[in-house]
Amino acid sequence: MWSFTELLRQILAALSVEFKPYQPSVMVRLIQERLMAIQNDGKKCIVIIDEAHLLRPDVYAQLHILAQHPEARNSLFSLMLCGQEELAEKISTPQSRPLLSRIAEGYYVSALSHDDFDDYIDHHLQLAGARHEVFEPLGREAVWQCSNANLRSIGNACLAAMQYAANNDIRMVNAECVRKSQRAWWHDASTHALPPAWEARHE
Repeated sequence: MWSFTELLRQILAALSVEFKPYQPSVMVRLIQERLMAIQNDGKKCIVIIDEAHLLRPDVYAQLHILAQHPEARNSLFSLMLCGQEELAEKISTPQSRPLLSRIAEGYYVSALSHDDFDDYIDHHLQLAGARHEVFEPLGREAVWQCSNANLRSIGNACLAAMQYAANNDIRMVNAECVRKSQRAWWHDASTHALPPAWEARHE
């Protein structure tokens, strides 16, 4: 899980602000100064945090501090938090109340129905330029079963199965392609060590 300090480092890097291992209070000031400059130029800034459910609880209690400045005409940036179901629970705690009180809109993407699942795959295949059916009916059903109707899981399962089919000269993705590609993914995930950079970010 990311700490507030690590999040500040990431925002500073995204804003192209050179910094040393300052104290969090100094990093907050540097971020606010850059955001003030952006606002004074007539531009708007949006901070998007994906996988926000992985942030430590103290981060939700402090995020609103970044957007506040006594000399700012308005909030320094708009914030978008994206994450899984537990994100809603984490921002609803008493500790996160300052942030929750500033949230204007919230959206929840529920799992797809079976009909929507088929339409979702057809839509993406059409966008990709597919000129013929790519999945056998049982191949689609295997994706449905292993993805729990979650959008990201559907996409990952389809890509892995299509890659497996392409590597093995299989014209249409069948259930076996889905099963073997999923088995290979879990095997790789369990046998390969995490990259040092990833480990360093999550210590």
